[in-house]
Amino acid sequence: MLIGAYSVNAAKDIAYVVKELGGVKRAMVVHGQDGLDEISLYELTTVFDVEDSEEIKEYTIYPDYTPYSTQISLKVDSAEESASICRKILHNKRLSQREDAMKRAVIPNVAMAMYVNDLVGSRGEGTCLAQESIESGAAKQKLEELIKLINSF
Repeated sequence: MLIGAYSVNAAKDIAYVVKELGGVKRAMVVHGQDGLDEISLYELTTVFDVEDSEEIKEYTIYPDYTPYSTQISLKVDSAEESASICRKILHNKRLSQREDAMKRAVIPNVAMAMYVNDLVGSRGEGTCLAQESIESGAAKQKLEELIKLINSF
């Protein structure tokens, strides 16, 4: 399980709650030091790693390479705007610089989620698979399947 938190203190608290509740094979609670509740594209990210509901390991990960010399705002104004950008990314359409930065922010978070769930052997492998899933249309197909499933209830 990958959980984003709005502050380092909140991330630490959430990690302790996950540990105390138990029953979780592995969870990572992350906070980007630029204030994001996810792995940061630009700054260090603090990780609280809970494995088998035992010890909590705290460490920092560095951002993946980004081609932008200045930070681009990833903030959106509404759920609708966020959904629209997600669809554009998943349809692998031509993206603005801001939308491309958002795609680049999605990839390390998806990679970490795959890694923490033992779907890949490393974050690097997850990064390659996440990018390939978007470019091949596989991620879009999975989203469409999920929407169809949800709408069937």
